[in-house]
Amino acid sequence: MKWIFFFLFSLVFEGLFSQKILQMEHIHKVRATKFYTGDVLYFKLKGRENYWYQREITDILPKSNLIMLDLQPTPIGSIAAIKLPKPRIMSIIGTALMSFGATLTLATGYAALRGDKPRSEILLPVAVASFGVGIWMAKPRTHKMGKKRRLRVLEIGLQ
Repeated sequence: MKWIFFFLFSLVFEGLFSQKILQMEHIHKVRATKFYTGDVLYFKLKGRENYWYQREITDILPKSNLIMLDLQPTPIGSIAAIKLPKPRIMSIIGTALMSFGATLTLATGYAALRGDKPRSEILLPVAVASFGVGIWMAKPRTHKMGKKRRLRVLEIGLQ
């Protein structure tokens, strides 16, 4: 009798133990970027508009290749690009370089106003280069969908 109940409950709860994933694959990389339900997606749709949207993935529908973004169904084929943040260490170093460049510029300007003779021909290019590299390191990276990247909806269930 116990085995009959176990068999019936396993049939009823079979769909509960599946995992739905939105996966971004790159043609030359084995590792893929995975997005789950509840993740926030920063994306741009195909078309003439040039808007970036920020929506939460509320549900993933594998059979119809749709993702629900804030309860609005969106086909994965209509997403043109996705922005992802760079690794945390690059963001920290980029922010530090930006503040170093800004501080060096202010200190050089203050020293020149005070009457000192700073080596501004060396200090200002170093400050500008530091600020520029910091911006490059801290800004998110844009991944365009197309020949090299694609989105796939997967459903992984326990068998």
